[in-house]
Amino acid sequence: MKTKWKDEEVEINASFIPQRFWIAASIDVLLNQKKILSTGGQLKFKGTCIERFDHAQMSHTVRLEWERFFLHSIPCSVYVDDEPVFQGSVAITNRPMNIVALILLGTFVFSLCLLIISILDIVLKIVSGN
Repeated sequence: MKTKWKDEEVEINASFIPQRFWIAASIDVLLNQKKILSTGGQLKFKGTCIERFDHAQMSHTVRLEWERFFLHSIPCSVYVDDEPVFQGSVAITNRPMNIVALILLGTFVFSLCLLIISILDIVLKIVSGN
């Protein structure tokens, strides 16, 4: 998502990250294609991240607030020096990776359940003497 701040281009991106097995997203804020803030994929449904940056020989503060993601986007707000720059939802760019991770996780949990059931069945047979 692109917007403007003092006639400068601000871009907000979100993507699932492999370091968290694609279940957490990192939200990045760029000013003129230079990253000024990154959440780094925090495992939080809701949060705030604040960073300082220099622009035009002045120090500024950028604040990002986000809510729980829904399907393919993350609702968030961006403020620079407490001035609203963006309020809306940011599309998650690599959504298919999350789906693959969820399928693999589901397969693992299902396999684990089958293993536990098999072990319990063996234990019950031993205990009952069959």
